This record gives sequence, C-alpha cells and structure tokens, in this order.
Amino acid sequence: PEEEANRLGKQYIDQALALEPELPEGLAALGFWYQTTPPATSERMEQSIELLRRSLALDPVPIDTSHWLGRGLQFSGYEEEAQELLESMVERDPFYWPAVSNLVWLYARLGRLPEAHDLNDRTMRYRPELPFRQKAMLFFMEGEYARALPLAMEVWSERQDPLVFGSVAASHFGLAEIETVATLENAPDGGLKAVALTLLGRPEEGRMVAQTAFDDRGTPWPMVNVYVLSGQYEKAVRFVESTWSNLDVFMGEFKPVGGQGAANWIKLALAYRETGSQEAFDTLMTAVRTEHDRQQAHGFDNRFLDVAEAEYWALAGNEGQALAYLQRAVNRGYSILPRLSQAHPFFRGLEGNPRYEELQARSLAHMNDQRGMLGLEPLE
Repeated sequence: PEEEANRLGKQYIDQALALEPELPEGLAALGFWYQTTPPATSERMEQSIELLRRSLALDPVPIDTSHWLGRGLQFSGYEEEAQELLESMVERDPFYWPAVSNLVWLYARLGRLPEAHDLNDRTMRYRPELPFRQKAMLFFMEGEYARALPLAMEVWSERQDPLVFGSVAASHFGLAEIETVATLENAPDGGLKAVALTLLGRPEEGRMVAQTAFDDRGTPWPMVNVYVLSGQYEKAVRFVESTWSNLDVFMGEFKPVGGQGAANWIKLALAYRETGSQEAFDTLMTAVRTEHDRQQAHGFDNRFLDVAEAEYWALAGNEGQALAYLQRAVNRGYSILPRLSQAHPFFRGLEGNPRYEELQARSLAHMNDQRGMLGLEPLE
C-alpha cells in the first residue's frame, strides 16, 4: 500500500543518509519522496528541488534524478530552467520516455503543438509498446476529442493510473460525457470525479469524493471546486479559513501549475466576492493577475490559460476582455457542456450578450461535430 511504502521508503532513506550524509542516491531519493508524498505543497516541492540539485552537483549522471528535478521545476514556476533541462535530457537520451513526455506536455502548454506532435511521434515510432496517453492529450488540446477519446480509452484498458485518467477525463469533458467521468471504475483522480459529480447536480457525492482526496493527498482544490460549482460559497471560504491560518499561507502552499492559469485561485476569489469578503477578493485577484502575467511572459499560450483569463476578466467586470479570451479558447476547439456557464459560473453575467451567445453556439456546434464522429447524439 502506498502509505506503507512511503513510510518504509523514508525510513531507509534516513538510514542511508545517516550513514553517508552526502550520498547522491540518498539525496535524490529524499527529493523524490518530498515530491510524491502528501501533502503536495509548494514548500515540499522547494525542499525537493534543493535536495535534487545537491544530488546532481555530487553526481550529474543519473537521468532519473534530472527527471525528478525537471518535474519539480515545472511545478514550482521555474519553467525556463525546466525546459533547458528537459531538452538537454532528450538530446542526451532520445528514448528516455519521462523526459520526452514532460517536454511534449511543456511544448503543448507553450502553444508549440506541431513541435509537441513531432517529438511525441518520433519517439513513439521506435517505442510502439508505449501507451498513447500523450498523443490523446495533444488531440484534446486541439479540440479533436473524437481522435483523443479512442486513444485514451485504449490506454485506459491497459493502465489505470492518474496520468491516463487525466486523458480519459479530459476527452469525456470535451464531449460533455460527464456521467462517464463520474462513474468510471478505478478512477484514481478524485478531483476530476468530484467535479463531474457536482456538474451532474450531485454535489454531496462530489464533496465526499473531494474529502477523500483531501484526506489522502492533502489537495484542497477538489473541495473548493465542489463548493464553488454548486454555489456553496460560504462553505468554500469556511473550508479554507478553518484549515489554514490565513489566505497568504494557503496561497503560498498551493501555487498554480505553470501554463494552466490560476483557475483554482479564481474560483476561490468568486467565493470570497459572493460572501462579501472584499479584502480577500482583492488579494486573490491581484495574485491571479500577477500569476497570469508571469505565465504569459514565460511564453505559455493555450486553451487552459485562455479560459482562466476569460474567467478572471469576467470576475473583474471587463466583458470585452473576457469575451476576447473566450473567443481564443473557442477558436481552439474549447467545449465542455451545452451551456458554458454550467461549468464556468463566472460567465453567467454574460448570458444574453450577443457576442457571448455566438461563442456559446460555436462551442456547442464543435462539440456536436465531435460527438457525431463517435456516433453520439447531439446535445442542445
């Protein structure tokens, strides 16, 4: 069991470092342990990065150590350094799949989808035993759900792990097949399942799944998502304020992943606005703006960031900017539910706006085109 493995692993790591404090393998193992053992906080990721740097300074050869460092750098906002490291690893060993996979995903978030496809395909050509999880995510990023879903499900039939489930869930969300995400057996990502249940009008079931995710992994976002998407704003605020000493501590522990916007912070900002907490709302909105500017300065350009920007500007009361970013997302094939505001409560104030309704119609038409390719009935 994972919990027992983590406990024993840490025991042996500590024994090794007690015998030899500068043992490169011991430092690398401890760095990896901080990355993969709950709670998944920013502080633990920084500890991981420091240990992995120390390990590589002593022994730069093990490529797994470099991979773990690159993973930590991406999660901690050091995207340029992560890209340099990943590219050097792929040049050094073109068939080291973890580096290839992470670099493919980084290129996708940077909006460099042709390069992402090329790198993925060059590797897959020589490694046919590898699953097509990454290819499915690239098709998803392009709004080609009818191509993404069969690949994702083929991999799922062989490997039921969180990364594969991410591809499966993303493809189903794009086609509004929410029930499948909520009921898929052996789903390892409680956050996505909790959101699916909430969107289906079953927030209490979603909350129970989110609570399990929080208890097991220490991640708060499924709970925040369930409460905000179901309009339980006071509960979202109470959950955060009863668990962390203050909002700054909470935000410091759970930073956004580079290139995917600050969507979770935005949802929490909506909860604070709806509960009349102006100071907390302002704090979150300032943090979101800073983070989005940072991500854009690093060259990130994708649908996740477009949607997060649309949400931010809608919450800020700037309809023009909100619609401009939503148009970018729709142009890239974004769809999720027959009404976008079902999944994005920020857009409810845009209902009835002719430009918004046009984008809404385009998103639904694209979704139905993709559904038709898979023999699914169109939605209204």
